[in-house]
Amino acid sequence: MKHLARLLALGAVVVGIGGGCASTQMKGTPFYTGEYAVRQGPVEDRVNLWPLLYYREPALSVLWPIMELTEDHFAVRPLMSIYDRQEEDPIYNVLWPLARFDTGSHDHRIFPFFWGEEYFVGFPLYWHFGRPYGGKRGYDGLLPLWSYRSRGNGHHSTHLLWPFFHVKNWSERNTGWRVWPLAGSYNKRGDRYRFAAWPLGHQWSSRSGTRKGSCFVPLYYQNTHGNDSLFLSLPYSRGDYDDRSWETVLPLYHRRKSATSKGFYSLLYSAGENTVDDEKWNLTVPLWYSKTAPDERLVATLAGGYWRDGEEKRWMAVPLLSGGRSSENSGDVWVGGPLAHVGWDGDDGSHHVFPFYYRSRSEQGKRFYSLLWSSGEDSDGSNWQLLTPFMYRHEDEDSKTLITPLYAQGTADGGETRWRSIVPLLYNRKTQDDHLVATLLGGFRRREKSLSWLAYPLLSGGKLTDNGGSFWGVAPLVHARWDEENSSHHVLPFYYWNGWSRTLISPPVARWKRGEATTTLIPPALSWMTEREKRSDLWMVGPLAHFSWGEEATTSHIFPLYYRNAKTDTFVSPLVASWKQYGTSYHLVPPLLSLYTKEREERDLYALLGLFHQQWGKGVRRKGHLFPLYGYREDDYLITPLYGHKEGANGFMYPLTPLIGLYRGDYSGGWLFPLWSRKKHHESGYVDGTFLWGRYWRHDERSGSGIIPFYGYKNYGPAPEQISEGKHPFRRYGKRFWSLPACWYRNETTLQRIRQPGESEPSRVQHHVKKHGFFPLWRYRRSEWDETSRKDVDGSLLLLLYDYQRKVRNAEPAREDSDYTRARVLWRLWHYERVNGDVSVDVFPAITYDSKKDGFRKVSFLWRFFRYEKGPKGKKMDVLFVPIMRRENP
Repeated sequence: MKHLARLLALGAVVVGIGGGCASTQMKGTPFYTGEYAVRQGPVEDRVNLWPLLYYREPALSVLWPIMELTEDHFAVRPLMSIYDRQEEDPIYNVLWPLARFDTGSHDHRIFPFFWGEEYFVGFPLYWHFGRPYGGKRGYDGLLPLWSYRSRGNGHHSTHLLWPFFHVKNWSERNTGWRVWPLAGSYNKRGDRYRFAAWPLGHQWSSRSGTRKGSCFVPLYYQNTHGNDSLFLSLPYSRGDYDDRSWETVLPLYHRRKSATSKGFYSLLYSAGENTVDDEKWNLTVPLWYSKTAPDERLVATLAGGYWRDGEEKRWMAVPLLSGGRSSENSGDVWVGGPLAHVGWDGDDGSHHVFPFYYRSRSEQGKRFYSLLWSSGEDSDGSNWQLLTPFMYRHEDEDSKTLITPLYAQGTADGGETRWRSIVPLLYNRKTQDDHLVATLLGGFRRREKSLSWLAYPLLSGGKLTDNGGSFWGVAPLVHARWDEENSSHHVLPFYYWNGWSRTLISPPVARWKRGEATTTLIPPALSWMTEREKRSDLWMVGPLAHFSWGEEATTSHIFPLYYRNAKTDTFVSPLVASWKQYGTSYHLVPPLLSLYTKEREERDLYALLGLFHQQWGKGVRRKGHLFPLYGYREDDYLITPLYGHKEGANGFMYPLTPLIGLYRGDYSGGWLFPLWSRKKHHESGYVDGTFLWGRYWRHDERSGSGIIPFYGYKNYGPAPEQISEGKHPFRRYGKRFWSLPACWYRNETTLQRIRQPGESEPSRVQHHVKKHGFFPLWRYRRSEWDETSRKDVDGSLLLLLYDYQRKVRNAEPAREDSDYTRARVLWRLWHYERVNGDVSVDVFPAITYDSKKDGFRKVSFLWRFFRYEKGPKGKKMDVLFVPIMRRENP
């Protein structure tokens, strides 16, 4: 009776106070947990008058869920509640969750204000934690006006008018700032990020340096990761990878690079390199062209150029009318057209600067001419000197002569005859073999085999012999020299001719020969031509035009009309282009967006920028396409808008349209786009198909299908007896299924091979899950682990109409066996519990039943309105709360 009195007194108090609510700490009410978390005393001593009253020591519930009292808490919901009643610092709730006072932790709230030790919050705008302004850790912020977070030692993160202003000094390696949206910069452990004019400009980099990049939307994007990099923009893009790279500015240019070649192409400039043939070239229309090969080097510009072919080298400076060539033992240099020249060929050579001097040397002798002084040496040993108009001197094997306007002398016959004259007007000496006449105006000398003469006013003179002679007029402007084989003569500044070196020089044309090459130059036309036995080259208008012909012909071009290389079979022009590369011939027609290639017996024709393609040739399967009309390959496939087929293992055929077709070859099935498709492999039995937007498949013992959001199905096959060494360390087996509106099924086993420490062989861990349901009709789930012998089962019918739960745990070193089962109907209309064989049942209204493994049995109604109890200690029975039987076993 004392228990009944206690309950009635507490019930009166609760009814007088009113109802209540609960917080997350109300673990003592079935409204939240379904069971009492703290159980003390025998379960059979509980009082079941639910929902009016339910008592199981130490918990009490009155008018559930309004009033509740346990050793831990007291609540009258929703007015107030007290928790941790046994502690020195309980927790109070008033109109929960609006007000809460925790006297232990000093955490309090009266919504929207929260406060406690070193924190205060005016939700949701003001927040304060710790002591941020005292050099300690903490935070203070009134959003969006300011936000200040401190971690001590001067490290902080500060926001003003978020998100506009921010300064961060979180650590020595974690700093940053921003003035949004103008600019910002952050560094976190070496990882950097910056922005400008957000969200347009960004820059980032990693601390290792392997990743970095930037972008400015929509102008560009750039990123580098290891050896790979990518740059994208509206006018320009590029990519760099380990073995290749590219960049492009459409339609201005495109550049590519690989391990064996390079290429750059644009409207004005192009360049290329082939490492296989060791060739390089570049072109700037019409300003520049250059090419480099193992035996060839060429540079041509509007201002001139340079080229090398084998051992021969040439150059030209057009504005200076200058140029030159050189080989192993010969060469020429011209400056100012014919005005200045240096040439050499072995021991022969000449050079001049018109009108100042001319000097030459050859096998026939040496010559030097200038306005005042001239001299010469012949191969027969004779020599002469002329100081115009003061002196002339000549010496050969048999004679010597010196003549001045007032004095003359000489020897003859090897020095046997001597003569001199000092006469202002006339000197005349005549012997049998020699006749000499000298005057102030000049004179002559005739010997047996020669005749020499001088005319001082005309600055002229000459010499005649049986096998040659020489002549000077208006020295040194006019001169001629000849022998039985060749001659040389000039009339400066009109021309110069040297028969021994085959050299002709004049303002309109020049021509010379060095070795086997003969060169002809036309300065007014900025043109020249070089002739060899197997090759001829003509340059016109400086480097703008070049023509080469003969057996060893090289390149020809007219900028910007065309370029041709006879050695590589390359031809380039705005209308058509052709070239060879790695044994393949290419022919391009840019106006038609077309390309033709030839490789041995194979031919390819591309047109309309690839929309048309045709391939044929001996030993090549003919194929082609004209998008979107047809595509085919001989004896393989044919595709058209109406009919198509493909032969071979992956064959197919569609008779009327690509929307309907059949698979052939190693597969069977077909498709009806977009409704259905099915494909089955004859040998393996693999099936793959679609229905509407769903998919189904089957391979060996595995299969699946699904149409989202209607249903999904997967069959992973049965689990094997053992897990093979080295295969499937983790794999799933079984089936799963789901469908709308809310139906699901799952029966799966997960196998995992784990090698425990000290074990030579891996052990298998098996987890089996089986569950199914149909919301809101029923729900069932069962989960088992073989290694731990752990099992969980739970389910329900019509949500709260009926629910079931079972948990089994085998013995472990830290705990005993455990087997718990619970079943309920409408929460507590019928409530069943079994713990390790002990059973307790609650039946509405206020009926209880208990049984234990030791033979104890008990049944009651309205607590002790009626109670019957039988057990090892005896029997008890109460009627109308009056004990009518107490019998103890002997």
